[in-house]
Amino acid sequence: MHSFKRTLWKMLAFVLLVILVTEVITEPYFQNEIFHYQDATVRDSFAGTLDVLICGSSHAYRGISPQMLDEKLGCCSYNLSTSLMTMTGRYEMLKRELDRNPVNLVILDVSYNSMTRDRDKEGPEGDLYQLGRYTNLLERMSYFFRHFRLNEYGSAYYDTLNRGVTAWRKLLNGEGKRGSSDKYQTKGWQPAPSDFYPIVSIVKEESFHTKALNTQFNAQDVEYMRKMVELCKERDIAVIVVAVPITQYMTLMYSGMDEIYEGCCSLFQEWEVPFYDFNLYRGKTKLFPDETAYYDINHLSESGAWAFTAELITLLEALKAGTDTTAWFYTSYSEAEQAALGGYDQPVTKE
Repeated sequence: MHSFKRTLWKMLAFVLLVILVTEVITEPYFQNEIFHYQDATVRDSFAGTLDVLICGSSHAYRGISPQMLDEKLGCCSYNLSTSLMTMTGRYEMLKRELDRNPVNLVILDVSYNSMTRDRDKEGPEGDLYQLGRYTNLLERMSYFFRHFRLNEYGSAYYDTLNRGVTAWRKLLNGEGKRGSSDKYQTKGWQPAPSDFYPIVSIVKEESFHTKALNTQFNAQDVEYMRKMVELCKERDIAVIVVAVPITQYMTLMYSGMDEIYEGCCSLFQEWEVPFYDFNLYRGKTKLFPDETAYYDINHLSESGAWAFTAELITLLEALKAGTDTTAWFYTSYSEAEQAALGGYDQPVTKE
């Protein structure tokens, strides 16, 4: 019996030691701004002032500039998006900021894969970033135990330790301390250079739409998108959903875009929330050319983000004025493709 008790005490001591060592290694990571997605103290600095929020994944993260929204609309906005942000992560972050800010408009981002993602194939990467956006241990642990799968615990522990080691190294070199993030200026937006070199002009027509997208919506993702919409409606906050443009090259190479678009239209119509897909925006290929407007096949570059945010502002101003914007968009990807390939994809004159 005494031997058994001693073993239990030794095991408990070992567990406590592991926890202590883990905290020493990892806490500097969570309390500072080591990686681009870490913005907890940035958001704290704006708490109580934000009236417009953008919430989405990397498309909005790269594509929507709060600085321009603030300047042109006279608002105080913040981009909550980040890379691979899951729908659960979006909901949790949106709710947190709605609870402490006088928000009157929420812009939700939806992309071709927002509601078709497969956790089995993708893994927990997006939620690992989410953990890095909490400085509060209890909030972090709450998110972890509610949204991580049991078989992901090991990889999450390893990833966090690795980021902790990186944090110590950077902090010792004078990097990554609180106050160092560019997001105090960009307000959550992460601009990117123009690195995409399109080959649309040399792609043969027989190669069009030869790569298939997953068009099966994930029930959990759909539910969390609905919960975000309802969260805004319950608080009498205006909400719109936008699809940030992707390269024309991608829309030509992949099949399934229209099926995904129709599925989104059906959901947002059912939920009575407006949806605007800027891949169907008339003049898209002129306003956001593949040659300069994109960082990669999926994401806008800095110049593309400025151009897109300007058009988004035009839309928001038109909606506020009660303007019918239906004619500003094509009705399908097929129609938009025909216009682009035919050379008559021109911006609509907006008066």
